[in-house]
Amino acid sequence: MDHNADIDFKPSIAKRGGAMLLLAAFVSTAHLVPGLDASAVEVEIRNSLHVIGFALVAAVLFEIIPASSAGKATGSLLVAAAIGLGSELAQRFAGSAIDIEDIYRDMAGAGTYIVARLIWSWSARSHRHKATRQSARVSALLIGMLAFGPLAYWMGVQSIARAAAPVILDFDSPWARFYFKPVNSKIALIESPEIDHGNRAEILFEHMYRSGMAVSSPAYNWTHYSELVFDAQIVSGKPTELTVHINDHERIGHFVSTDAGTFQVSTNSTEIRISIPDVISATGRDEDLSDIRQIVFLETKRRDGTRLRIDNIHLE
Repeated sequence: MDHNADIDFKPSIAKRGGAMLLLAAFVSTAHLVPGLDASAVEVEIRNSLHVIGFALVAAVLFEIIPASSAGKATGSLLVAAAIGLGSELAQRFAGSAIDIEDIYRDMAGAGTYIVARLIWSWSARSHRHKATRQSARVSALLIGMLAFGPLAYWMGVQSIARAAAPVILDFDSPWARFYFKPVNSKIALIESPEIDHGNRAEILFEHMYRSGMAVSSPAYNWTHYSELVFDAQIVSGKPTELTVHINDHERIGHFVSTDAGTFQVSTNSTEIRISIPDVISATGRDEDLSDIRQIVFLETKRRDGTRLRIDNIHLE
């Protein structure tokens, strides 16, 4: 009898071990697949998937680890931590930096599921009062749903930004800072009470070959628009010249200066209109107008200390 039990047990161990290896391989591979990265909001969406993904990893581990509930919880958390760390190391060998915060997200997801699962298991004991069991199960479900909270939040932010089209960025949204970043410059949001009490981005240029601001476009499809329009004004320093670069997803971070995208800015607030077809044509590149992800404003005169305010970036 004991011999048969050993025979039955070995395949079970092999299956569990194989399942863990497949799980680790899947998670590591998922880390290496190019993901959402066109804006800081998309990066947060991708980060949120860590939480959900490792909640699912913990769910699988909890079911395949042969132990008591406490043992399953401890084992699931430790194995999930090992898988998360291994995935980050695999990322490092593939040329990407290790992000320790990803491991925190992985553990948050795994821990959320494990807590919810333990509460559910506790509620299933037959001697619990019916009302107690129901309350515990509702609590378990609510805790489990927390794993989806970050994704729901950032998807909501993305949806709100896209719904504002044809407005690309007006700097008044609470999430505006997630849609722009400095390029060899410093950027501050300045309130303009003399105009509309809204915010404007103030760019302090540095004496660099390229200095300015990169904007991530939440509205991807530009096929029905012909002009990129925005307000610009020099508030400190001499009038200067800037170029606008429009990039689709494949060309994020690649710049081709063109006369069509060049404009002058003075100390008078001016509405600037840039012809989208002319800029695209002048670059000699076949930009995908249904997937435009980035607008970059770069100063060309290397005028260190010049301050430019820009606002109301939209399409017409």
